[in-house]
Amino acid sequence: MTRILVIQNNEAEGLGSFESELKQAGVEFDLIKAYEAQSLPAGVMLDEVGYRGIMILGGPMSALDDHGHPFLLEEVRLIHDALERKLPLLNVCLGAQLLARACHMPLKIGGQKEVGWHEVQLNTWFTQRNPLFFQVPEKFMTFHWHSDTFEIPAEGYRLAGSKLYPNQAFCFGGNAYGIQFHPEITEELIHAWIAADEKRSKRFISAEQEAAILAGMPQFLADQQKIAHQIIYGWTSLLRPKDYRRPIVEEIPEEKPVEVAAEATPETSAEEAVGE
Repeated sequence: MTRILVIQNNEAEGLGSFESELKQAGVEFDLIKAYEAQSLPAGVMLDEVGYRGIMILGGPMSALDDHGHPFLLEEVRLIHDALERKLPLLNVCLGAQLLARACHMPLKIGGQKEVGWHEVQLNTWFTQRNPLFFQVPEKFMTFHWHSDTFEIPAEGYRLAGSKLYPNQAFCFGGNAYGIQFHPEITEELIHAWIAADEKRSKRFISAEQEAAILAGMPQFLADQQKIAHQIIYGWTSLLRPKDYRRPIVEEIPEEKPVEVAAEATPETSAEEAVGE
C-alpha cells in the first residue's frame, strides 16, 4: 500500500475532500498535527517509513512566523528533505507559501484579502501537459482564504492565477506543487473556518464576506469535489512504490550491413558473381 505523510497546521484546516479522494486512490496517510507540537520526521525517517509523498495543509499564520509557530521552520526543513529525495509534494495555501520559502523565494505578507468564491484561470500551455491539471477546466470557481502570497521559483513554472493574485499554483522540480486556493474545501470546512474566525479578537473576514461565502455554497460547492478528484488523481499518479525502479532501456545493437551478391552478366558467370 502506498503511504504518504500529511502535515496539518491548524485544528480547523484538515484534509477536507482530499481524505476521501486519497482513500479512493488506495493511498494511506499518516497525519501529523504540527500545531500540537507533534514532531516531524527527519530525512532518514522518511526513508525508513517509506513515505512516497508529502502533503502540507493550510493555516491562518504567516509562513514567516517562526517565533509564534516554530514548527514552520521544521516544515521548511522537511520540504528540503523531500525535494532532495524527489518525493512528490502537494502543498495547499500556507503549505504552498512554505514550498516557495524552501525554494528561497520572497513572500508577500498581508496583502489584499482574497476570500470566498473567486475564479482561477489555468496557464494552459503548462496545464495541458501537467498531471494535476490536465483534466481541470481552463477557468473554474474555487474557494480562497488568504492575503499572503509568494513568487514563483526560477526553476518552477506558474500553473494558475486569479485577478487578485497571479500566482495561484506552481510546479517545482517536476513533482512538487504549491496551490494557493482550496480545492479540498467542503461545507464542513467552511463552517469550521467561519466559526474559528468568529472566535478571534480581530476577524479575518467581514460580515459581508461571510454572507457571500454562504450564499455561494449552493452554486459552487458541488464542483469542488470534482476538482479535488482531478487534482488528487493526477498527484497520486506520481507516487511510486518504495522499491520502484525505472525500467532499464536496453541499447539496440547496431545491425551489420548485409552484403548483396552482384548479379551475373553475360560477361560474368554465375560462379564469379557470388565469388566462388
